[in-house]
Amino acid sequence: MTEYQRIGGRRMDDTATLPSARTARRWRRRVEQLGRNVRYCHTGNKRMTSGIFGFPLVLLAVYRKIFPKATRYECIAFLYRSYSGALPIPRVYSLKNITDAENSIGLNRKKGSTTAYQAFTYRNLLRRYRYWTMAYPHGIADIARDDMIDVDEAGIKLENANRRMGKACLSGRVRDRGNYGHGTNHTLKMAISGNADGRRWVQFDTAGTDALSFANFITTVLESLGPGTPGNR
Repeated sequence: MTEYQRIGGRRMDDTATLPSARTARRWRRRVEQLGRNVRYCHTGNKRMTSGIFGFPLVLLAVYRKIFPKATRYECIAFLYRSYSGALPIPRVYSLKNITDAENSIGLNRKKGSTTAYQAFTYRNLLRRYRYWTMAYPHGIADIARDDMIDVDEAGIKLENANRRMGKACLSGRVRDRGNYGHGTNHTLKMAISGNADGRRWVQFDTAGTDALSFANFITTVLESLGPGTPGNR
């Protein structure tokens, strides 16, 4: 042998560096079964009987992507209904199983946010631009802050309250869709004056908000102001 190569602490010639036929067959079979030739983890011939591995881990990752604010109990119920409940021996995962599995795929607990996608439509973006940049009566660009009264309403459904925390990957956000289109149990209407007095008008009831009820609230605010100041619009 004229040329040598040190591999694994042994001196071998170049012709001995090629894998054997048995190794090649094992690699090909692994590609056919798993889709890629990956090395197996050394377990010391001890079968893993606890934890979440394989396809259930994929299901958990997808479920967390869709519902980042779901609790661990909801994850357990989802995995049981979609996978482990149909096994020959049904299995219910524990809270620790969910935590360990989420840690293994890089999910971190962080504060979440809720995005109102209706606010990003072209129509609403155009309204916002005109409101802040155009003069009265199309906008408020020429109105003093002391002469403004900010009015808004909010619908609250207690059983669908947004959760503050969730889980996502390190570079991702915990972002969830708002609960729109479900009807509301409680409605809050509030108006705040921009002057130094900072007057506030509040109306809280269990009825929904429509154009008539909102107009009645604005009328109540206007009637409580009294005589207008000359020059104000």
